[in-house]
Amino acid sequence: MLGLILLALTLVDPALAHHNKGLPHYGYFENYPQVPTEEYVRIEGRWEVGATIFNFQGIKARETSDTPNDVKFFMYIYDLEEDHGYSGPVSIDITQGGQIISSMERLEPDGEGVYISRETLPSSGNYELRFTFDEGSATLPFAVDLAVDQINWTLVGGMGLGVAALMGLGLHGRRRRLAHRAAPVAG
Repeated sequence: MLGLILLALTLVDPALAHHNKGLPHYGYFENYPQVPTEEYVRIEGRWEVGATIFNFQGIKARETSDTPNDVKFFMYIYDLEEDHGYSGPVSIDITQGGQIISSMERLEPDGEGVYISRETLPSSGNYELRFTFDEGSATLPFAVDLAVDQINWTLVGGMGLGVAALMGLGLHGRRRRLAHRAAPVAG
């Protein structure tokens, strides 16, 4: 039996990376469920650009954080014609309304084909990542909600009213069922 298992293991292809073109997956942040995560992908000609964006605000972090508007970017450039990731130098600008908010330069990916950066954004809103590299350029629109950690009291109140209404209906039904029972017969 052991021989069959070893034979099966030698015939199996080696496992490939479990990343989507080098981007981290949600499992890495399973201990941080409060971390809002967004993924963006765009194809421009032969290039696919993508980014996973982590907004590390969490609950009440804006009040206690030294850097409340920091956002972490995991970005990639993929050559669709050659079917492989780009791994050369790149200049990446974060723009909003045509104005450059932040710029970064990389000679090569920071790890596993991914360019990584932590940037401070001025406010919630719509932005663009502009990639400029040896073989071309591409843009990737994205949105960030820096106030995502705020509690939506309207939603909380609506849920509370729904629970209260269900409890009220349950109590009302119980009273009606008890009121319609016949009195015990004396005997």
